[in-house]
Amino acid sequence: MLVAVAVQADAAPALQQSAETVTPELDRARADRGRPAGCPIRGPVDGPLTCVHGNPDGAPTVVVYGDSKAMQHFPALDAIAQRRNWRLVVISRAGCPPMVVHYAYRCDRWRERALRRIARLDPALIVTSSSVAYQVIARGKRLSRPASRPILRRAWIRTLRRIRGEDRRVAVLVNPPRAPADPPSCVRDNMASLARCAFQRGSAPYRNYVVRGARRAGVARVDINQIACPGRICPAVIGDVLVYRDRVHLTATYVRTLTDWIDARLPEPRAG
Repeated sequence: MLVAVAVQADAAPALQQSAETVTPELDRARADRGRPAGCPIRGPVDGPLTCVHGNPDGAPTVVVYGDSKAMQHFPALDAIAQRRNWRLVVISRAGCPPMVVHYAYRCDRWRERALRRIARLDPALIVTSSSVAYQVIARGKRLSRPASRPILRRAWIRTLRRIRGEDRRVAVLVNPPRAPADPPSCVRDNMASLARCAFQRGSAPYRNYVVRGARRAGVARVDINQIACPGRICPAVIGDVLVYRDRVHLTATYVRTLTDWIDARLPEPRAG
């Protein structure tokens, strides 16, 4: 049923106009997170760094690397890993940019540990994504978001090239844009007129530099906008499934509907 929702959304961009109920329930939407069980995504920077999902004894090894914008796709990636017999290693830190920039001690220390671990693991495929709403530190000063963007853009390209190495496969998940208002609240107030909660995708700085950075680094892109925002319109509900759990993250329930869609677009892991 959930997979059919994703196929329908990909093929038919017409907006759903109303719903009697949605999944997840609106009062539980914010808790519907794509968070891997037992993964150290918060806590001491010197604590455990990784956790293993998919098939822990499977092969090849595939790494998911990034912040909460990467982790929101975990429900689909874990299902794909189980289906394909991958050993899925999760390396994530909520609120920390995965690109090499000076942001905060805990993040900078976590990132270097993470990148060294990726090099040791030498995975056959790395799936990554990141928020771009970070304000980096340059010359001892916390910069504004607009001033941070060119620094983040350059760091994103360098980091993608670093994790790609000589022959690793890398896929960047391109996330849908920030919603202009809180989607669960809007849906609650507009169950009979859901089009009021849809918004134009527009041309976001995030999308531009994530996509261009991936292209310049020579890595694959899986653009979630193609299915979450069909026809450049981003609905709040697709097939009675709530798309966003807050203004910037997708619900785990919606991500599960994308399992087959993402699976068909991920590059094959490196052989051997």
